[in-house]
Amino acid sequence: MHIKTSTKKPLEFISAGQFISSKPWTHEKRVIDSYELIIGVNDTLYMKQSDQKYNIEPGQAMLVLPDQIHEGFCPCTPGLSFYWVHFLSPSPVYHISNEEMDQEISRLRKNPDTQSAISDIYLPQYFHGAVSDRVNILFQQLLHIDNSNYYTSTSVHYLLTSLLIELSEQNITNFYYDLKDNQMDHHLVRIMEWTRVHAFEDITVGKVAEQFNYNKNYLSRLFKSKIGMNLSEYIHLLKISKAKELLTRTNNSVKEVAAALGIEDEKYFMKMFKKYENMTPTEFRKAFYRTHMNNT
Repeated sequence: MHIKTSTKKPLEFISAGQFISSKPWTHEKRVIDSYELIIGVNDTLYMKQSDQKYNIEPGQAMLVLPDQIHEGFCPCTPGLSFYWVHFLSPSPVYHISNEEMDQEISRLRKNPDTQSAISDIYLPQYFHGAVSDRVNILFQQLLHIDNSNYYTSTSVHYLLTSLLIELSEQNITNFYYDLKDNQMDHHLVRIMEWTRVHAFEDITVGKVAEQFNYNKNYLSRLFKSKIGMNLSEYIHLLKISKAKELLTRTNNSVKEVAAALGIEDEKYFMKMFKKYENMTPTEFRKAFYRTHMNNT
């Protein structure tokens, strides 16, 4: 099941934070009058909504619906952590099935001229795949702005809306990417996924090409023609995206962040980060340091 709503008006932010448990913990049984998005950060959150059980692993997400009973169905281990945000939609919200969503998006894809005018977002009740690092970064920025006393009070509403748009885009992509459209696309997706999984090792274009029996120059040209960047840039962007998440979510030193990305040379990492972000890792971390945490 998915919810569909418009973003012509920004969604209304209520509150957000990061929950951290220092002891065994079970989510209380309750009913709320808003939507709540939960994104796993560490360990597994066990949740039940309307008799449906969900195991929310790190990087996975769940949408708690208003006026429905939800609760934990077994104790979570110490160290559990997750992001949470409560929000409302000023526009009507529609509940649609997978079949209805398929029909809607298929109709839109058949008429590309209408895509620029679309303002709807589509959020599943449970995100089966892992959300991208971009979502984690947006969430950290949301927490920072919420705790920064911005004079422009609407800032959190627009950033929340940006976060939900990003989730919607990931949902649509995951739901509708058809590997049968093009055999070469099928191979490219496999290569991209393998590269993503191994991106934080000592990975090179040559190693990727060797893994899939391609000439490395041909493989880079293939990436450039299909996704608009060569393979080396794709690897760098994966590393930069993860670096931004680590810089906002952890207190790891820049050297430790670089090592987590499979980069031994700290200065090389700093140079690469500044090339893509126009600021140093330390400057990026200082830009978003305020968060709200609740714990047990």
